[in-house]
Amino acid sequence: MEYTQIRQRRDRATGMTLIEIAIGLLIIGLVIAMIIPQVTKQLAKAKRLKTETVLRGVKTAIESYRIDTATLPATVQDLITRPSDPKVAARWKEPYLNDEIDLIDGWSNPIVYQRNAPGQRPPYKLYSWGRNGEGSPQDEWVDAESV
Repeated sequence: MEYTQIRQRRDRATGMTLIEIAIGLLIIGLVIAMIIPQVTKQLAKAKRLKTETVLRGVKTAIESYRIDTATLPATVQDLITRPSDPKVAARWKEPYLNDEIDLIDGWSNPIVYQRNAPGQRPPYKLYSWGRNGEGSPQDEWVDAESV
């Protein structure tokens, strides 16, 4: 047998057939199909957990502000920068939040803070719109009262 014939036989024997490649791709596709839903589920869980953590932090900042100033902040900005009201500004001790980044939920939406009328319970509402952002149905909101 000549050298070229031996080499041709060996080259054909070392390659993969189309069926082997298709089976390999099918297996890879099945593994990916099983992993993606789990990763998506964990990402959604992480975003909700981050939102709950942010709400707890803002709630703590609001309570610290209320203890120091004997009033609720007019806006969440009052937790970051000294309020313009001189009576409140005199009792304001520190930035209660470091930055506006502390006011963003896990879905990159701003946290919502609304003061209620005096005497109304709870005295304020603090929540995230949820994964669909502003205008989402109330059952999707993440409320500070529930965390």
